[in-house]
Amino acid sequence: MFERPSRIFDPLPMPHIQLLQHLVKASLVKLKSLALPIGALPPRYDANARCEYHANSLGNTIEKCWAFRHKVQDLLNSQDITFDKPNIKTNPMPPHGGPVVNEIEVVTDFGPVRQVKALINLFKEYLLECWFLLEHNESFDKTL
Repeated sequence: MFERPSRIFDPLPMPHIQLLQHLVKASLVKLKSLALPIGALPPRYDANARCEYHANSLGNTIEKCWAFRHKVQDLLNSQDITFDKPNIKTNPMPPHGGPVVNEIEVVTDFGPVRQVKALINLFKEYLLECWFLLEHNESFDKTL
């Protein structure tokens, strides 16, 4: 029996369905039709799964589609598509849109924090007076 040599597939930086959308938009792949199998079904056939690469044909998902994997690997090998690896030494963080100014603000005025603490203490006293709390304890101090 003839055995096909196993092929090494490069890891992909995105899900297969997302890659398919990009490849179809760039006209690098076309959706294929797939006829229903005649006779015995293949061992991994899943009647509930649909393959987007094979025009939503039944049998498997695009994540398990060997034809799509081979097509993508062919495109990678021919360098029709490439996935750039980020260089963290020369560009540690890629830009996220337009120009950005990065700065750190140092806050030295804690006035609003003191005002909030004072209001919380007044609220605690009110709860104690109204018998919502039967006693003043340390866990109450920590929660508010």
